[in-house]
Amino acid sequence: MELNCEIYLLGDFNRDLLLDNAYSKQLNSTFARYGQQQLVKVPIRREALLDLIITNRMETDEVEVKNYGISDHMLTMIEFEIKGSKETRVC
Repeated sequence: MELNCEIYLLGDFNRDLLLDNAYSKQLNSTFARYGQQQLVKVPIRREALLDLIITNRMETDEVEVKNYGISDHMLTMIEFEIKGSKETRVC
């Protein structure tokens, strides 16, 4: 089944994708298998990449990472345009 819509999955996966281990390889492989890519490229918590933004959108969006000092994780942000249409589509 092919979805004709953009998908964004964001959150704390609680696994460090900067590590070269079986979990990171399996997760990245799963993203690729389903046409997804992980956009955050820098450590978010200390030296770990735990908070991910995953999308099937091939035009890569710019991800911002900011430290507001209110958490032990930095804030990850992405801005994207929601294209309007008269047709309502739920995916």
